[in-house]
Amino acid sequence: MSRRTLAWLVALSAILIVLVAVVVRLRPKPSLQHLKISTATIGGTYYPLGAQLARILEQLPGRPIQRAVAEQSNGSVENIQRLVNAQADVAFVMGPALFRAIRESPEAESTISVLARLYKDDVLVVVRKETGIRNIAGLKNARLFIGSRTSGTRMAATHILETVGLSENDYTADDAGSFAEAANRLIEGDIDAAFFMVGMPAEAVQRVLEWGGAELLSMAAETRRQLASGPDSIGLAADELPANLFPNQPKSIHTMSADVFLVARNDLPRDIGFIIVKALFDNIADLLLAHPKAQDVKLTEAFDVPEGLPFHAGAAKFRKTEEGSLLIATGAIEGKNYRLGKMMQALLAERGIPARVTHSDGSLENAMLLSKRPSIAIMQYDAALASRFGKPRFVYNLDLDELSVPTVSNIQRLAVLHDAKVQMFIRREKLALLEESLNQGLPPSKRTAITTLGEVATALGKLPPGEPKLRVCLGPVNSATQMVARVVLKHHGVHSDSITPLFLSVPNMVARLHSEEIDVGFFVSYVPCLAIRTILNDDSIKLLSMAPKEQALMSGTVFTMSTIEPGTYACQREDEPAIQTLSIHEVLATTEDLPFDVKAITRAIFEGEAFLNIAGGADALALDLASLPLHPDAKEYYQEAGHLPATFVWHQPFEWIHATWRLLATLVIVVAGCAGVIKLKRNRTATEIGRKILAISPGVTESDSVEKLLVIRDEIQERVRRRWWHLGELDNSHWRYLHGLIDDRVNEAKKILTRALVSEIRRYGKDGAMDGAVRQARHDSLMQRIWAFFESGELEAAQHDLLLKMLQDHAPQDSVEQTPRDEKDES
Repeated sequence: MSRRTLAWLVALSAILIVLVAVVVRLRPKPSLQHLKISTATIGGTYYPLGAQLARILEQLPGRPIQRAVAEQSNGSVENIQRLVNAQADVAFVMGPALFRAIRESPEAESTISVLARLYKDDVLVVVRKETGIRNIAGLKNARLFIGSRTSGTRMAATHILETVGLSENDYTADDAGSFAEAANRLIEGDIDAAFFMVGMPAEAVQRVLEWGGAELLSMAAETRRQLASGPDSIGLAADELPANLFPNQPKSIHTMSADVFLVARNDLPRDIGFIIVKALFDNIADLLLAHPKAQDVKLTEAFDVPEGLPFHAGAAKFRKTEEGSLLIATGAIEGKNYRLGKMMQALLAERGIPARVTHSDGSLENAMLLSKRPSIAIMQYDAALASRFGKPRFVYNLDLDELSVPTVSNIQRLAVLHDAKVQMFIRREKLALLEESLNQGLPPSKRTAITTLGEVATALGKLPPGEPKLRVCLGPVNSATQMVARVVLKHHGVHSDSITPLFLSVPNMVARLHSEEIDVGFFVSYVPCLAIRTILNDDSIKLLSMAPKEQALMSGTVFTMSTIEPGTYACQREDEPAIQTLSIHEVLATTEDLPFDVKAITRAIFEGEAFLNIAGGADALALDLASLPLHPDAKEYYQEAGHLPATFVWHQPFEWIHATWRLLATLVIVVAGCAGVIKLKRNRTATEIGRKILAISPGVTESDSVEKLLVIRDEIQERVRRRWWHLGELDNSHWRYLHGLIDDRVNEAKKILTRALVSEIRRYGKDGAMDGAVRQARHDSLMQRIWAFFESGELEAAQHDLLLKMLQDHAPQDSVEQTPRDEKDES
């Protein structure tokens, strides 16, 4: 081939490459003018989640969806009909309604497909005790609430009744319009029983069982078997509710549950479907602002769809993309570990490692994820060891055979992140009753106040028989918190027959402590903890210390003695001493066979430690934990970074080779030293600015925290422009990370302010003692404050809209027409 021909080929190739690049760049991005999301009634779960999802979609970068609207409906059956009739693009639908529609309607089968599984709802059958009804078959001739005519609740209820041989002629269906109304009719005696298809927390069921004249029905094993696997199965699965989940519920309840799905029309463009699913899982924290049920929307369970339900093309695309990424398993959405996971995701993205964060109930769930798919997980050190050995007693030196942990024998650590502290809190009202029991019969001079868990145990032992048990939340079922709580209680002599154990997610625990349904709670976290700060800033709560002897006995390989200093939380009064407790390491763990570049992952986290705010810096990351082996690739990196001794020694056979090597080594050391000085200076500068950012509390009392953060952002820009030897005082990587940290703090400040305003609006709505003029003045004051915060940039548009909607729902009767609010979704 001649040179001229070769030159022409090169030129044509270059032109072709440029043309392809231009076409790709100019290719129109997927867009949709108007998206309709069909939900349910305003007072349920679907509507607030759908409305928040609509806000999220409208605010996506590039505005691929110009307008998204959440529309009310009567439930799942109506939502399916709207999709079939092209009156909606996306909808929330309960599993039984979707199964039956796909099976029995050709139009639905050819029109609807699944975007994601969201969470599950449980079938709760509540009966009045005076009826003597003890099983589902006993509902014959009863007056029943089975849900509205177009709801998934009615479909599931009639299917369950038909399974035990009851037709529509065997009972009287009540026409209550909502779960809240059904609860009222049960209490008033207008109906005998009601079917509630709900997720937790279920306020309507809670209220009926608090009344005391009703109870939950358990379903027989044969009934559950037929419902789950019979030829007419509609997607119901056997489930068990633990004892004491509701008031006056001493026994576990056997029932059925059904999945809730986000579905779409098949003709919704694939790219738009992909955008919706991605936005859903990228913004779980924002969804949690709208409803606590968002805590159950998990990426790891989103595609566990029963056979027979088709996936939308956009969901299939997202699933394929997500399955090829590294999973970062963390903890509760509002906890420090979840925020750390999001920051790690950004660090890994900078190095071309695709990763995605998922929240969880805690360390034990994270261990299960490690055994199922390529993951890294933030875990408590004790949980990681228990997973490695397969039994908790090897870690705590206590018999805890009632606990089962997932076995991950090849678990290894990548880094040590920070210390978490055991936090035990008790309601001061309950504490006063225990102090009265403890000091009974003692003269005033010898009376003592309870400050430790040991004194609580002594007081419990003096309570007379028949006294109500202490209601203790041990943490979520799949968390290491509940393991630690059991160990602490056993060491302090708190026996199982003196407490009622509860296993609740963090949002549920917070809600129940505020509503006085829980007396004592356990939490293991970084201090101060944002996830439960609303509890620990409440003066009606008191932090408990551990008894000195038990604290010393438990400290050792896993735990170390620690304190929570006075003033850390607002509930700590000025006259109360520091809290004596235990701390434990939080580690970043993985499996030995992780199919990713572990050395690159370790490098990304190690070099980004200033932005992860690791106490102790880089030295802490490489801390030696002898019982939990370090991954070989991570060990290699730490050796190269000088935080572990090197194991390789080069022996030189010839003197001249040795001399040459020494010269080269000297040159390398000099160059590396110069680079190290620059890097050290940059890291110190970044750490200094990072600490300034973290020093700004995002609490609601600091209304200028956003402004302070923006001032620091200007300082960062100035630092980037300064030069040493023509090198920036902050490079682009540091600049991006600090900007991300500021953005996180700004968002956190806005969310805290939103939660504070939500609580204030709820208190205002519940205060029935205000007269009309005072209520109107309070309403106007709240309205002005919300607008002022929004105009000053301290509230996002979505948060502003949510608060105004809540305020409108609680507006005075003579100023805003009230809309009836259901306690739960009718679907």
